[in-house]
Amino acid sequence: MESLVLSLRQLGLSLNESKAYFCLLRKSGITGYELSKNSGVPPSKIYDSLNKLLSKGFISLIKSDHAPRYVAIDPTKILSRYQTDFNRTLEKLKKQLGEIRHNPEAFNQYLWQVGDRAQILDKFREIVGESRKTIYLSIWKEELQEVEEVFRKAAQRAVQMAIVLYGSYGLDFGVVYDHSLEEILLREMGERRLALAADDRIVLLGHFGKTGEAFATWTHNRGMVNLAKDYITHDIISLKLVKQFEPQMNAVFGKQWERLRNVMIKEIKPGRRRSKG
Repeated sequence: MESLVLSLRQLGLSLNESKAYFCLLRKSGITGYELSKNSGVPPSKIYDSLNKLLSKGFISLIKSDHAPRYVAIDPTKILSRYQTDFNRTLEKLKKQLGEIRHNPEAFNQYLWQVGDRAQILDKFREIVGESRKTIYLSIWKEELQEVEEVFRKAAQRAVQMAIVLYGSYGLDFGVVYDHSLEEILLREMGERRLALAADDRIVLLGHFGKTGEAFATWTHNRGMVNLAKDYITHDIISLKLVKQFEPQMNAVFGKQWERLRNVMIKEIKPGRRRSKG
């Protein structure tokens, strides 16, 4: 009985209201006076409890020439109504809170940290799965092969994708730009890196070490989103130029473009000589 009272109180009934309702379930069609005697609710409290039960739809009133009588409403009807109302409220909250949650301005100032490879890839799948317009991505084949399926689904939604890919891995979706210096970059950086910018609203930056350590940051911060998108875009522009002018670039910067990648060395303009003095 105590557990039932507790459950009814979670629906908004007081202790006296619960006692009165239980009593009317056992014996309906009785007066307030009779109900007070049978339920243990004090006479000074019984009519206030009955009025509240009436307003909450738990009982109904039968008027008569003498004292009014009270009847309990079928509990299955009450609980079905509560369930319907509760589900309707949940769906409304899910929609409205979701709209707030996906508003970049609401989370613009936060940077969220993820420190586990599996969690990073789960967040990655979530972001790609929610994308609807564009994806800018820089990724290594080791990570891509674990999340490939979510990209296929994005392609089916007609999401446009520009992908910088480190390592040989055949893809039949998106616009893919193969990066030919993955071994050199991995040796220099000591880790694989991931950059994902989706729908101009969210960015994920991941790092995967050679010995298995991993960490990532994601945010709706507009500046960070734009920075990641610009980084990937400039990488793609460079790859396009390399493809078009590779012989000339090899001649000027070396076969592995050491002089191009070393940003601490300023290139001398063609035809300009250093002064000797």
